[in-house]
Amino acid sequence: MSRPKSKREAAGQRDRPGLRVKIYMADDMIGGGKVHLLKLVAKEGSILGAARAMGVDYKRAWFLLETLQRCFEAPLFVTKRSGANRGAALTPLGHEVIMRHDAHLSAVTAASADYLDWLASQQRVSDRDTDPAVARPGQDGMT
Repeated sequence: MSRPKSKREAAGQRDRPGLRVKIYMADDMIGGGKVHLLKLVAKEGSILGAARAMGVDYKRAWFLLETLQRCFEAPLFVTKRSGANRGAALTPLGHEVIMRHDAHLSAVTAASADYLDWLASQQRVSDRDTDPAVARPGQDGMT
């Protein structure tokens, strides 16, 4: 799972080249989508709340968290099913995974900046951007 996509990205269009980092660990992988979900668990205090915030159903969120958890011996989060304090909370390891993933992504992005800039300069311009027959917002008086 990756970060939420804009309408343009969902249609397969990107303004410029970008990165998606996945780390293979054991029989699974750690990527931006799973780490984002882990962040949402911390923010929302529950898996259901994180699932809603991410726009996925509870079962899918639980599956993603289980596949992430399988990569580690110690728990990334704990859940409580009853009482006033029910929900989910990250363990210190869960917080550390987020911190280290974000630091790794920043380092990879910085190391790739020159290459991504070069790729952007070589990127084919889409027909939508160059074809005068394709109406663009604001061109035909409509927005």
